[in-house]
Amino acid sequence: VSGRVTNEFNRAISRAFVSALNTNTGESFGSYTNSFGYYNIEGLEVGHFYIMQASHKRYIFSNSQSFSLNGNLDNVNFMADNSLIFRPIKRF
Repeated sequence: VSGRVTNEFNRAISRAFVSALNTNTGESFGSYTNSFGYYNIEGLEVGHFYIMQASHKRYIFSNSQSFSLNGNLDNVNFMADNSLIFRPIKRF
């Protein structure tokens, strides 16, 4: 399974973690995105059901994706809901 993780401006998010949970076995797989936002997770079993999600310390992802894997799957993409969770506080 492969895809890309981007922010709301369609810019790559580097070092996001994408996880895939095999609901049949409870086993979890994961991969970090590269500097262009792309990831690839190998070793997933065909015929099993997976729930995938992305996470990053500076972004919020409210969407997850679920599917039964029938073979190689590309373009499982994630887009952040908004930029930086932690915005600087202005002090007066």
